[in-house]
Amino acid sequence: MSSLLLRSALRFYRRHPAQFVLAILGISLGVAVYVGVALANDSARRGFEISSTALLGAATHQLLPVDEWLDEEILPRLVLEQGIRYATPVLDATLTIPDDGGSEWQLHGIDVLRDPRFSASAAGGPATAAALTDLLTEPGAVLIPDQLAERLTLAPGQRFAVDLGSRRQPALAAGRMATGSAGDAAGVLIADLATAQEWLVRPGQLSRIDLILEESQARQLTTALPPGTVLVEAAARDRGFRQLRDAFQINLTALSLLALLVGVFLVFATMSFTVVQRRTGFGIARALGVSRRVQQRAIINEAGLIGMSAALLGLVLGQGLATLLVDLVLRTVDDLYFRAELRAGTPGVAVYGQGLALGVLAALVAGLAPALEAAGTSPRAAMSRATLERRVLRVSRRAGWLALPCWGAAAILLALSGQALLPAFGALFLGIIGAALLIPGGARGLLRLVEPLASAVSGLVGRTAVRSTAAAMSRTGIATAALAIAFATVIGVGTMTASFRQSFAVWLDATLLADLYISGPDDAEGLDDSLVAALQALPEVAGLSRLRLRRVPTGDGEIELRAQAPGPAGWGLAVDAPDPAQALAALAAGRGVLLSEPLARRRGLEIGTSLSLPTPAGQLELPVLGLYRDYTLGGGTALIPLDLYRRHWQDQQLSGIGVHFSAGAERAAAATAVEALLARTRPGLRLNSSQLIRERSLAIFERSFRITDVLRALAGLVAFLGMLSALLAVQLERGRELAVLRALGMSPGQLRGMSLTQTGLL
Repeated sequence: MSSLLLRSALRFYRRHPAQFVLAILGISLGVAVYVGVALANDSARRGFEISSTALLGAATHQLLPVDEWLDEEILPRLVLEQGIRYATPVLDATLTIPDDGGSEWQLHGIDVLRDPRFSASAAGGPATAAALTDLLTEPGAVLIPDQLAERLTLAPGQRFAVDLGSRRQPALAAGRMATGSAGDAAGVLIADLATAQEWLVRPGQLSRIDLILEESQARQLTTALPPGTVLVEAAARDRGFRQLRDAFQINLTALSLLALLVGVFLVFATMSFTVVQRRTGFGIARALGVSRRVQQRAIINEAGLIGMSAALLGLVLGQGLATLLVDLVLRTVDDLYFRAELRAGTPGVAVYGQGLALGVLAALVAGLAPALEAAGTSPRAAMSRATLERRVLRVSRRAGWLALPCWGAAAILLALSGQALLPAFGALFLGIIGAALLIPGGARGLLRLVEPLASAVSGLVGRTAVRSTAAAMSRTGIATAALAIAFATVIGVGTMTASFRQSFAVWLDATLLADLYISGPDDAEGLDDSLVAALQALPEVAGLSRLRLRRVPTGDGEIELRAQAPGPAGWGLAVDAPDPAQALAALAAGRGVLLSEPLARRRGLEIGTSLSLPTPAGQLELPVLGLYRDYTLGGGTALIPLDLYRRHWQDQQLSGIGVHFSAGAERAAAATAVEALLARTRPGLRLNSSQLIRERSLAIFERSFRITDVLRALAGLVAFLGMLSALLAVQLERGRELAVLRALGMSPGQLRGMSLTQTGLL
C-alpha cells in the first residue's frame, strides 16, 4: 500500500513540477550554503594549522627574550644544565620579494642539523640531500615553496633577490617545498640559522628557542630561567588569533544555518501544500482501509526522498560555492591576522556527511507536521476544506502562544551566555523561531486592519484580494514566515555591518590625527630621534608623534605594547574611565597603563587592577588607569608613555612617526618636503598619508564583510523561492475560483490586480 501512495505522490509532482523543483532548490541552496561555508572554514583552519606546524613543529614551549633578541649562548646551557633534549634555535623575520610584486614572506632560520622538523619534512620530499648540503654551504641558500618557484620560474641553483628592510640580499634557490607541505602552505622560506643571522645582521642572536618539554621539565625550567627570558606555552602565542578566527567562523556558520533554516520552512511549505492538495485522495485512501501509520510513513518517506535529492544537489552546489568562499575567508584571515601568504588546506570529508545529514534531517523535520496532520484527520474531515481552515486557524493561535516560551528561553540563554558565542546564537535561533510562530496569526490580524483601506481604494477587487489572502494562510503562512525571517536577516546583518563600519570609520578619524605617517620594517634602521630632530627642523612641520610597538612575552602569551609620545593633537583615544582627563594626565606622568578593551577582557583586568610586564631589569607593575576602544587585532594592546618605555627597556628605536603640518602649510608642498628629506637621509622608509591609511583600512573592512553579503543574498534567494512556491500553490489551488470570477464578469486586468495585491500584502 505504501508503494501505491508513493506512486500517487510521484504522479502529483509530475503534474506540478514547479512545486517539486522549488522545494528541491530551497533545501539544496540551504545545504549548499552550509557546506560551502563549512568547507571554507575547514580549509582555512587546516591552512592555519599547517602554517603553525611549519613554524612551531612539535614544540610545546618557547623561550622568548624580554629584550628583543636572545643570545645563542643560552642554548648550550639549556641542553647541558637542564638536560633538555629538544631545543632548537630560531630566527624569524619578514622579507619581501621584489620580483614577486613585493609580496611578503616569512624567513624561518633554523639549525638544519639540529631541528628534527626539517629532517622530517625533507624525508617527505620537500628537500633533497643536495638541497640540504647547499643550505649549509652556499651563501644565501633557502628552500622556497612550490607556489613561489612556479610564479618566478625558479629552478634549483638559480638566484633571486630578497629585501629585508632597506637591505637587498642575493638568495639562492637550494630546493623546493612540495605543494601541500607544511612550509609551502605556511608561506615561509627556510634558511640555515647562519644565513638568517647574516642577512639580518644579527650575529649570535635568536628570535626564540623552541622546546619540547614534559610538565615536570617546564615547572623546573620556570624556576631556573636564564636572565632576561620568559617561558611561554607554544599554544599561548596564537591563542588570541585562534579565538578571533573561531569567532569569525562561528559567525559564518550561524549565517549558513540561518539559510538552511529558511530552506526548512520552504520544504515545510511545499509538503504542506502537497498534503492540502491531496487531502481528498488521503481521505479516500483512509476510507478504503489505509491506516494512519501507513499514510504517515508514506509522507515522511516522500519528504526524505525530497531531502536526499536536494541534499545531494546541495553538496555539488556547495563544492562550487566553497571555491568562492574559501578565497574570501582566506583573504580576510590574511588581511587581518597574517603578514605572509596563507594557503588553504584540504578540507575533511566529514563536512560532506554533515551537509547530507542536515539536508535529509531538515526535510524529515519539515515533513513531520504535515504527515501527522494528514494521518490524524478522519476521512470525512480530510475531504472538507472548511475543516482544514478551522484547524489551521486553531494551530496558528496555539503557535502564537508558543512564541512566549521560545522568547523566554532565548532571554535566559542570552543572559547566561556572557561572552560565549554559541549560547548567544542559540538564543538568536530561539528568538527567530518564536517570531516565525507569530507571523501567520499576526498576518491575519494585519489583513483585517487593511481590509477597509483596500475596499475603499479598489472596491470589490481589493476586498476580495484581502479576504482571499487571509483564507490562503494555510498555504502561505509558512512561506511568509520564511520571507520575513530572510528579510529580517538582510536588514539586521546589513544594519549591523553599516553600524560597525561607521564606528570603525569614527575610530579611524579619531586615531589618525597626524597628516603623514612614517614607518619601516620591523628591523628598520634610522627610525629614531635623529630623524625626529630633522623633521622638526622643517618649517612646514608643527609637531610630531612618536610610536614604538613591541611584543612583550608573558606567561599567558604575548602582549602588544604600544609606547607613545603624543603629538600636538593629543593621544587620539576615547578613554573609558571615571575621569578620562585625569586618566590621560596620569598616563602622561607615567603612573599607569591604559588597556584596550580586548586585552582587558581577555586577561580579566579592570580599572584599578595591575598589569605585570617583564622588563630587562625585572617585573614592572602598572595600575590600569582606564580602557580604550581599539580595532587593531592580535589580542589587544597596552599603552604606556614612550619615556616610561625607554626608561625600563633601554630601547631608543621607533616603529612610527606621525607628522603634523603647520596650520598655514600647503599640504602637497609639506608632503613633498618630508618626502625629499626621507629620500636624502633615510631611503627605504615608508611614507603614507592619513587619508591613504583610512582608505586602505576601510577597503580591508569591506573585503572582510564581502562574504557576509554573499550569505545574506543567498538566504534572501532561498526565501524568495519559498514565497514563489507558496504563491504558485495558491494560484493552482484557486483555478476554479478564478474561473468563476471570470464567468461573473471580472476582467483579466482585475484578476491580475487582485493577484498582485495579494502578493504585495504578503
